[in-house]
Amino acid sequence: MSQEEETKAVVALIKANRDQAQVGIDTLINKNAVAIFYPYVRALVSGITNASNEYPALILPTINVSQILGEHSTDLETSD
Repeated sequence: MSQEEETKAVVALIKANRDQAQVGIDTLINKNAVAIFYPYVRALVSGITNASNEYPALILPTINVSQILGEHSTDLETSD
């Protein structure tokens, strides 16, 4: 039996009324939203893959989102 590759997406709708903390909308969306959303994606992936009973569950690691996004933005700045 051949395995077919499929792509799935999880979408989050983010509503920002005001930037009360004045940290910047980009920061709120690009960093904070990822930090809030990641545990839900992690649990979803683990639950779905665990329910298959054919393969072991895929457990995504816990991560420090701020650190990873900071490293990623530094990498992008140095590659320009």
